[in-house]
Amino acid sequence: MSPTSIFWILLQRERLLKYPKYIFFIGEKPLPYLRKVIEETFKCKTYETYALVEAGWVAFECEEGHLHINYDTVFLDEIKKRLLRKDFHLPIMFNLNQTLF
Repeated sequence: MSPTSIFWILLQRERLLKYPKYIFFIGEKPLPYLRKVIEETFKCKTYETYALVEAGWVAFECEEGHLHINYDTVFLDEIKKRLLRKDFHLPIMFNLNQTLF
């Protein structure tokens, strides 16, 4: 797992010694053209992930290219707020793995 930019640097410097079976992008969304170049160069499928420091791994990309929420560890809900005469739906997320000491 690595940010997309790290694989781009490795690609430019040809520093990867072994080709991985999969590449999981973390920390930044891969640009479509960069993703294609990385897949062709490293001869493997790439996947996007979404994580937060406060909540851990939130979502993973499936084979069809869709992000799926990790409901084993994350609970999503929303709060409806009225502010300045407008209704807002604010997402809230709970990490079910966090514990308090």
